[in-house]
Amino acid sequence: MIKMVACSFYNTLIDKEDAIAMSTMLEIDKIRNKNIKFVVLTNRSINEVLYYNKDFPFIDYIISFNGNCILDVNKNKIIYKDYLNKSKIREILNKYKDRKIYLYSDNKILDRTNYTDFNIYKIEIELKKKDLKNLNSNYSVFKYRNKTYLEVNSNNNYIGMMKLLKSLGIAKEEVLLIIGNESEKGLINLIPNTYIIGNSPKSLKEMNVKKTSSNNFKGVEKVIKKI
Repeated sequence: MIKMVACSFYNTLIDKEDAIAMSTMLEIDKIRNKNIKFVVLTNRSINEVLYYNKDFPFIDYIISFNGNCILDVNKNKIIYKDYLNKSKIREILNKYKDRKIYLYSDNKILDRTNYTDFNIYKIEIELKKKDLKNLNSNYSVFKYRNKTYLEVNSNNNYIGMMKLLKSLGIAKEEVLLIIGNESEKGLINLIPNTYIIGNSPKSLKEMNVKKTSSNNFKGVEKVIKKI
């Protein structure tokens, strides 16, 4: 029996117009009325997702910053957080001295000049082609508007998901997962019932897991209807 649906946010739940179809919202509402939790996964901040939840609440939990922060939306309470080690931050800043770098705190995006007074969840580095060689495999690389970025976190979505499942007493076999981003690839080995959205990166679509339509053709909604 499915007790939780977990879904990527960007490139998956929201379409190219940065919107969520009303019919999809209604399907999510149906499963939540059956006590099935709806969880959003994102590599961005909690507030970016909450913007979509204010008029038609549909989210129970948000796993943000690639698993480093979990919000219980209904209680408006952070139930897990893990910041980057200060020495790790200094190491990254020294390694990429001449690259554009963005440091993500709770409610701010900082640069290398003003981060020291804040706790940092994640660092994004805008890469050049020569940087793509010999990258640390523990970090994720993603493309956005023809630019390539490296994400540095203390954890990943795998850890965040395990923390949430343990706190709710839900088994991994009771989760339906829908993903579309490279940073969530590690979850495929954790959650047996996984779907890949049709507009996912090639590395995801080549994996031997179930597929659904793209985010522009209500791929998430089609999977939820199968419950």
